[in-house]
Amino acid sequence: MSKTAFVVTAVTASVLLSSSVVAAPKDLVGAQSGTLVFANVNNRTTCARVYVNGQQYDLTKTNVQGLARNVPFGKAFMASIYNKPTCGGTAAKNVWYTTHTQATQTWLIQ
Repeated sequence: MSKTAFVVTAVTASVLLSSSVVAAPKDLVGAQSGTLVFANVNNRTTCARVYVNGQQYDLTKTNVQGLARNVPFGKAFMASIYNKPTCGGTAAKNVWYTTHTQATQTWLIQ
């Protein structure tokens, strides 16, 4: 499976999923939650489905962003990777990630 990259930058927090690094403003000391903006960066052949607070965000070639508000820090969430341009059916891989108050966080999904 090829590397899948999708970036999460934020209004009040930043989290980065996978292999592309994007600079973010600063650490958020004392914050308990933030708003996450998910973006598909450099992979146009697979779909990534991110589950946050009971919602799902599909990152595809044509739908490259999703927004999640009031995401608690220190909580584990799941992302599913599909070996096709659309999400659905059986995922090729499921990964768990945990948000925190640092400005960026990186996961490499292979």
